[in-house]
Amino acid sequence: MASERIKHYIPNTKLIAILRHPADRLFSRYSHYIREGLLPEDGGLDKVFDKSTSWWQRPDMIKEGLYYGQLKRYYENFPQENIRVYLYENFINHTAGVVEDIFTFLDIDPTIKVATDIVYNKSGTIKNKAVDNLVGQNSPLITTLKKLAPGLHRWLKDIVFINRWFYNLRNKNLQKADFSPSLRKEIVDKIYAEDIKKLGNLIGQDLSHWLKA
Repeated sequence: MASERIKHYIPNTKLIAILRHPADRLFSRYSHYIREGLLPEDGGLDKVFDKSTSWWQRPDMIKEGLYYGQLKRYYENFPQENIRVYLYENFINHTAGVVEDIFTFLDIDPTIKVATDIVYNKSGTIKNKAVDNLVGQNSPLITTLKKLAPGLHRWLKDIVFINRWFYNLRNKNLQKADFSPSLRKEIVDKIYAEDIKKLGNLIGQDLSHWLKA
C-alpha cells in the first residue's frame, strides 16, 4: 500500500488532506465529466444508487468519497501529530488562516503571501464554444503552445496576473449544473452516512453538519 511505502522511505514525513463533503465531491466529478463530454454511458447522477454502474466500479466516483478507509491507513502508519486534515469548506471560507496553519505545520514562514484568489479546475457546462476554444480545458491554442513552446507555456503559467485573467475568463464561461437538495440528502443517507461518522471519530472533528446535508 502507498501508506506503507511512504512510511518505509520517508517515515517522518508530514501529511495533509483537504476533504470536501463527499456528496459535493461526487457532484463536482459529475460536473467535470459533463464539461469534458465524458459522462458515463450508464447514466447520469440519478444512477448513483445502482451498484452495477460505473459510479461504483470506477475508483474516482463513489469510492473516492469514502474517506475513512483511505485515511485510516495513514493514521495506522504515522503519528497523529504528523497528519493535518482540513475541511474544504473551512479552506474556502478561511483560506488565509488555513494556508497560514499549513505553512506553520510544514515549518514554512507563515507570513509568506500566496495568490489564493485564482480558482483552478472549475467544473460546469460551457456557455460559449468560441471562448472555450480560446481558453478552455482542451483549447487548441493552449495545446499547441504546450507542444511547440513548452518553456513559454510554463513561464506564462508562473505570472500571477496572467493566470488570474486567464482563469477568470475560463470560469466565467462555465455554467454550474444544479444539484437537487433532495438527491444530495439521499446520497448522504444511503451511501456516505456511516463513513462520515467513522471519519469524524478518526480525525477528531465534528462532521455532524455533513450528515444534515
